[in-house]
Order: sequence, then C-alpha cells, then structure tokens
Amino acid sequence: MKMKYEQPAPSGATFAADAFDGEIGKEVPVNIPGEPPTTGRILAAHVADDGRSVELTLDVDVQIQPYMPGSFGLD
Repeated sequence: MKMKYEQPAPSGATFAADAFDGEIGKEVPVNIPGEPPTTGRILAAHVADDGRSVELTLDVDVQIQPYMPGSFGLD
C-alpha cells in the first residue's frame, strides 16, 4: 500500500531541496495506530519550497481494514 507522510523539519531548521535524494529506496520503520510495527520503502521525497517539511511517499506492506459502519462513534 502506498502512503504519504509529512515530516516537519526540526525546530529552527530547514531541509535542503536534495536532503532526501540518497534515501529513496531505503527501508524505514513505520508505525500505524492499531497495526503492528512494520517497515516501508521510501518511493519519493518532496521537500517543501520553504524547506520546513518533507512529504515522503512510502510503500508499506500492510492492509488497513475498511471502514465498518458502527465501528466507532462519539458518546
């Protein structure tokens, strides 16, 4: 499953436009609430124009359960 994740730069810092070029294809840990820890492969990384964040596209081997009516609600 492909998923996108936005990671902010550390406080007071910015990412260079090419900061993640060497990370494409690498395996990284992935934690999805309600799922066991797994890994994902970085497919793409797009640093924001201002360098304050990066959007990572990952290929993760996980099946997210479809929404089931009545599976959650507000009390």
